Amino acid sequence: MSGPSLLLALHSSSETFALAVQAQAGDNPAQVASFPLGRRLSNDLLTCVEELLPADQWCRIGRLVVATGPGGFTGTRLTVVFARTLAQQLAIPLHGYSSFLLMAHRLVAPGQAMAEV
Repeated sequence: MSGPSLLLALHSSSETFALAVQAQAGDNPAQVASFPLGRRLSNDLLTCVEELLPADQWCRIGRLVVATGPGGFTGTRLTVVFARTLAQQLAIPLHGYSSFLLMAHRLVAPGQAMAEV
């Protein structure tokens, strides 16, 4: 497949499964989707990913990011395993980020520095 390398981000640490796809180069905005799956994540994970990025385009993924929790164990684990398997098969980098860290950065007061842990 041709086209720019893509970044795929996955988050399932809550009742809502969310994902985003963005070209790693250029100014194109990310395509974002969320699905209120709850306990249906194990059945619908691949369908939801393919809705935003069809499987025949997965070879364009150049980098993967996955939320590592805190959150529901099963949902988070499914998404981490999916991301790890995909990254391994595509031989691309996989980055895990804490959902708590992402929230903390967003909630810090403007102008206030976030302490490094």
